[in-house]
Amino acid sequence: MRTTLAARVDALAKLLPDSDLQKAGLRSRVAALGQECGCRLGGIFLAVGTFLAVIFFVTVESPRMVTLLLSVVCLLAFSMLGKFAGLTAARMKLLVVRREVEHRLAENEVPHVDVHQVGHQSGDRVQELVDQDRLRVHAVGRRRVQ
Repeated sequence: MRTTLAARVDALAKLLPDSDLQKAGLRSRVAALGQECGCRLGGIFLAVGTFLAVIFFVTVESPRMVTLLLSVVCLLAFSMLGKFAGLTAARMKLLVVRREVEHRLAENEVPHVDVHQVGHQSGDRVQELVDQDRLRVHAVGRRRVQ
């Protein structure tokens, strides 16, 4: 079964902790963007195309049938272009939301601690993370000389 981008982003958003205040907002944005069909932008493009066609026919003295048919084809193409633009915009917005969710998930992971921090004032933070079992410290060092 093929999963959509919206379903994948929503699955990532579900992994956010319940304490994250923006979790519900992100999930609702994903749901709205997943339902986007591009019709709104397609309608706008169709309205602009119709306006341009009316202006064209008012300026031409005697429009022919071929010109009328060509204008109808152009209007359909214009509306399809708008629909495609709307779908593309929704996909780009979903990619931005996915990046935001991934960033939030990365913030909740085990923090990175540089070796030079151990023994300094920030070493207290390292010890606190070790005590909370959020950070595992592995012995890295010199070999003993016997």
